[in-house]
Amino acid sequence: MLFAVTYSVESLVIVGLAIVVVAFAAGWFLRKDTAEEENRRRVNTLVGRLRKANLDWFADIFENIVVEDISGLYQDIRAIAKMDGDEFMGILRKAFKAQFPDILKHPELGPFIREQIAAADAAEAAAAEE
Repeated sequence: MLFAVTYSVESLVIVGLAIVVVAFAAGWFLRKDTAEEENRRRVNTLVGRLRKANLDWFADIFENIVVEDISGLYQDIRAIAKMDGDEFMGILRKAFKAQFPDILKHPELGPFIREQIAAADAAEAAAAEE
């Protein structure tokens, strides 16, 4: 016989163990990949929420982290660091204006904010009368 194949118990055990090791390794790698993809999905959801809240500069930072764009991340952080106070407060003001209607609809925060505004208005009126 030209291609006679003989199997010994040891060779079958080695092949069986190799198959088990490969199966466990593949499962582990696929699980790790799935976890990483799930984390990316969560960050993408966060980026969408940040953009909806008009916090685009913050969303850009997270986006660069997800795609591992180090130079883009550096440029975004550098641009934020170079902002003067008025420009930075303008961005925050824009985000606050976009979120304020939703905050007022919140069952706990809405009434609290309305009470605080009423108290501030009353204090201002009392100070004006004096």
